[in-house]
Amino acid sequence: MTRIQKAILSFLSVLACFMAVLGVWLWQGKWQQPLGPALQIPTVAPFIMPATWTPDPDTIRTLQAASTLSEFEGPLSQASPLPTITPNVGLCGAPPVMNILAIGADTRGDNYTYGLADVVRLVRVDFVNPKVTVLEFPRDLWVEIPDISDNLNGQDHEKLNQAYLYGNPGFGYTDDPAQGPGLLARTLTLNFGTQIDHYAAVNMRTFEKIVNAVGGIDVNLPETVDGRTADDPNKRLLFLAGTHHLNGTQSLTLARIRIAGVFARAENQNRVLCALRDKLTSPAVVTQIPDLIRAFQGAIQ
Repeated sequence: MTRIQKAILSFLSVLACFMAVLGVWLWQGKWQQPLGPALQIPTVAPFIMPATWTPDPDTIRTLQAASTLSEFEGPLSQASPLPTITPNVGLCGAPPVMNILAIGADTRGDNYTYGLADVVRLVRVDFVNPKVTVLEFPRDLWVEIPDISDNLNGQDHEKLNQAYLYGNPGFGYTDDPAQGPGLLARTLTLNFGTQIDHYAAVNMRTFEKIVNAVGGIDVNLPETVDGRTADDPNKRLLFLAGTHHLNGTQSLTLARIRIAGVFARAENQNRVLCALRDKLTSPAVVTQIPDLIRAFQGAIQ
């Protein structure tokens, strides 16, 4: 190896070490930083089931006396060792399970000062057996909400979607640093024993922009959804049965129609969310997800 080759090899080695250190610094200092305040939720204790059977002490003593070594003709067999339980580790070093509170706010502006939680979904991400499941919480559930009684003359029960409203800066009924999402997460934990790790809230304008950024979504409706009323007969509220390619405004309109009731609206919301999921995981868009995250990072709570 010539002197020039040795010099080049030394330079490349130093450069490789520098890039490795830089990568670790970026990972720990930038990419591992949370995007918002952490949730202030205590660890949820598991539900304790009552005992269903209490053994009789006299029966136990009788069984012990009948099981003495003298009654066995041969030697006792050696008990098999207990299997070693290996804790589950998620893919890429992730935790086994991550629970995310996803919120769709009815805020019409570009901020999160006010707004009700029109969409409340608990997303469970399984990193051991790769799978995502979503649980819907109806927004009109009557629940106990922490921290609000001092501001409502002792009243501590309201609709679930109002927990998000009371926690945001417009009302500020809580000191939770996570504001509306934090109070809504603690409300779910208090009433349903949920364990929530992270959260994300999106207002209506940001939702429209996300759908438009991916080129729209394709929604298949098994039956016609007609949201027209006598006060608003506009045909924009009519979605015939079949497949529709919707932009952001149309997707939001479909997701908000509730003329057939809250459960019908939840079904339409699920169809819109599934269509957005399909678009995000399509080959044409999946490579753009990092850029989309960076573009909308400041617009999501």
